[in-house]
Amino acid sequence: MPRRPLTHWTVLVVSLLLTGAAVIAVASSARATDEERFNNAVLSTQSRIVARLETYIALLRGGTGLFAAKGGSITYDEFLHYTDRLDIQQRYPGIQGIGFTQRLTQESRDSLIAAMQAQGFADFRIWPDVPDSERYAILYLAPLDQRNRAAIGYDMFTEPTRRAAMVRARDSGMPAMSGRVTLVQEIVGRKQAGFLIYLPVYQGDEIPETVAERRASLRGFVYAPFRADDLFAGILGTEERSKVAFRIYDGRQATEENLLHDSRTGGIIPAASTNFAHTSILEIAGRAWTITFVETPYFTEGSQNIFVPALGIVGLVLCLALFALSRAQVRAEDEVRRSEGRLRAVLESLPVGVFVADRTGQITFKNAASQKIWNDGDLVGIEQHNGHNGSSPEADHRIQSYEWGLSRALRGETVEAEIVDIEAADGVRKTILNAAFPLRSRSGKVEMAVAALVDITEQRRAREAEARAIREQVAREAAEAREEQLRIHTAELERSNRELQDFAYVASHDLQEPLRKISSFADLLRREYGDVLDDEGRHYLDRMQQAAIRMSNLIRDLLTFSRVTTKTQPFEQVDLNEVLADVLSDLDVRMKETAGRVDAETLPTIEADPVQMRQLFQNLIGNALKFHRPNVPPVVRIRSVQEKSATPFASAEQDFCRLSIQDNGIGFDEKYLDRVFAPFQRLHTGARYEGTGIGLAICRRIVERHGGEITARSTPGEGTTFILTLPVRQDA
Repeated sequence: MPRRPLTHWTVLVVSLLLTGAAVIAVASSARATDEERFNNAVLSTQSRIVARLETYIALLRGGTGLFAAKGGSITYDEFLHYTDRLDIQQRYPGIQGIGFTQRLTQESRDSLIAAMQAQGFADFRIWPDVPDSERYAILYLAPLDQRNRAAIGYDMFTEPTRRAAMVRARDSGMPAMSGRVTLVQEIVGRKQAGFLIYLPVYQGDEIPETVAERRASLRGFVYAPFRADDLFAGILGTEERSKVAFRIYDGRQATEENLLHDSRTGGIIPAASTNFAHTSILEIAGRAWTITFVETPYFTEGSQNIFVPALGIVGLVLCLALFALSRAQVRAEDEVRRSEGRLRAVLESLPVGVFVADRTGQITFKNAASQKIWNDGDLVGIEQHNGHNGSSPEADHRIQSYEWGLSRALRGETVEAEIVDIEAADGVRKTILNAAFPLRSRSGKVEMAVAALVDITEQRRAREAEARAIREQVAREAAEAREEQLRIHTAELERSNRELQDFAYVASHDLQEPLRKISSFADLLRREYGDVLDDEGRHYLDRMQQAAIRMSNLIRDLLTFSRVTTKTQPFEQVDLNEVLADVLSDLDVRMKETAGRVDAETLPTIEADPVQMRQLFQNLIGNALKFHRPNVPPVVRIRSVQEKSATPFASAEQDFCRLSIQDNGIGFDEKYLDRVFAPFQRLHTGARYEGTGIGLAICRRIVERHGGEITARSTPGEGTTFILTLPVRQDA
């Protein structure tokens, strides 16, 4: 073999370039991995904060529901019973409590103080004493510990930051979070920054539509105070090896005077030297928070960048070894052969796949790592991430793919840290980092090209697995929050049902008795003193008796409405033809009075409550006979269609029947469709058409109890068609 004085320098340059390419590839991969880990940790922390605050807002919504259910006024014992069931301190760490602040005027101040003193707050007072006409005193705050007791009677409307949040909640009807404040509960220990979340409580069950109506009907606020450090310790207190440290600022400016919480107070310390930083803006209950994130020492411990210097040192040592071997090759022919063997041994030991090709495209070298990447050493089915496919090289390893980095390097390009998806010989798909560069002669002509490949398939899978785990964790926490909110709503519904049953008992026993006495005394008065009374007196007596009758009918209808779901009969096979015949028999007198008639097709037999089906037909047909046009005899047509389909109220492919009850009466405007099925909603005065306005509400509750739907189509002056959809068989 002829002597080549420059061979050892060529080897040194090539090895240094390979080492540099390997270091660059590994450093780039480590940097990308660390950045994704950091972003995932930031997302996880933000999601946990948002999910916990949404849970607390849901607790406050439950509090407003309590006031709505009680007609807007509850005692401290009732409020304490509600909060005790929530078990705030154990199940919701970080919240200082749940309270209620009531709106009052100067005229109602003394009576409120007396009422609070009667409930056990002997030293209750409203403070600070300011001359404002509108005051908001804290009446209830639970748990009533030493800190919270100090806040009882405090008028939060006198403080500008709290006042701004209260005004925003009052006018919008939505939850509103205040800016950074110092709570009046800060009476012992280290004072923490704090904030509050308010939900308005209005008169009635619904939020008024306009701002003016909301201001007029406001009763007060259900609210929650938070000590910031305690709150975030409760949210992230179980994080033993947090990957990110953070600071939370009130507003959109990250200034020290706006600092709400520093994670260092909870033991989460930033790393001494940081490479990543992130700033987020969170919008919660109408208030913006600025959160800054940096990595912690635990994040740095898991970084793969610590291997980059070691790889560089190892690569440099290998370069020097290759240089020494190449230099020895120049001195002696046998030393050249020995050096070549050592060089190959070193390259074979590298964890980086290496390819070298001469200027003709002939692959002159490939190490074991490259063969491991391709499994058999041949390049099979290269597929770039940009979508271009290369062809397979022949057995002589000639470069055939014009998209592969080595081929591009032979054309004079330099490829740096390019991610490539490949398919190995055995069909296994892999992801590699591909780097390639040309080597030129003194004249600038490309003499050879070198490519370095690093298999990053496992790293990519690990990143994807970590991201999936974080998403699953966030989803589980969100599901737990929704489950807790559902539990609260379920408990409220059970309590509401019990109150409805109690009301039905009172209506059926206690309310009817005074009405019967009024009617009896009115009859007695008419018999004994009818001759004494003048026409006006007898007119008043008639109106009194009619009012008693209407009140009795209203109580009876209310009792019927409440018993649709509380006093039910088991479902059984019901022939709707028989039900219709019984109803028409009961309505025979009214039909003769109005000259009306009912035309009905043959109706099906369904599983239903026979008593409620009778009541359903009687209400709908009775309405058709009652709301008829003057001098036009009422005509009612009943049609039935049986189908098999999937509907929102039935299982897939379930049989159901669709009934239409059409009349030629006065009709109504369809924009009032929602009102006609609501209790006590009447579109006509009682003087023209008798009734209590609850009949159609009973019909809708009966249909929904049977798993069906009811709606109507109507045109004023032309009549109304009620459309009922009922399952033929009830789902067990």
